Amino acid sequence: MNSTSAAQFYSEHLLLITALAGLSLGYFVSNEVTVIGASWVWLPAILVLSVRLLTWRASASLLLHVGIFQHFFAANCQIQNWRDPSFQSNCVDKMLLTPLVIGSIAYSAGAVIYRMLRIGRPESRILQNS
Repeated sequence: MNSTSAAQFYSEHLLLITALAGLSLGYFVSNEVTVIGASWVWLPAILVLSVRLLTWRASASLLLHVGIFQHFFAANCQIQNWRDPSFQSNCVDKMLLTPLVIGSIAYSAGAVIYRMLRIGRPESRILQNS
């Protein structure tokens, strides 16, 4: 795989890679940190996304606006084109902000899955009752 195809793979699968990494980290790290805190780590990312949505809506002309889904999730962004002038206006949110939100939600989901599986184990019930 040459560098162009690696960058293209990364650009096309960024959200999936982020979700899988967040889910697995949330699951495996929850043994070491509190699961309750890990379950709520998505909240600051959602707040940042909400502020960005409000400022993004207010910043551009309604004639030039693409939909929210198109801008944040489905924009055709290739990391190798980061020097293009249109990259900053069209792709920064998809390449930086959206993975932050997806990764934090996946991390929380991994922590919740860990907690649900741990509560279901007989040895954890014995520890809870004592």
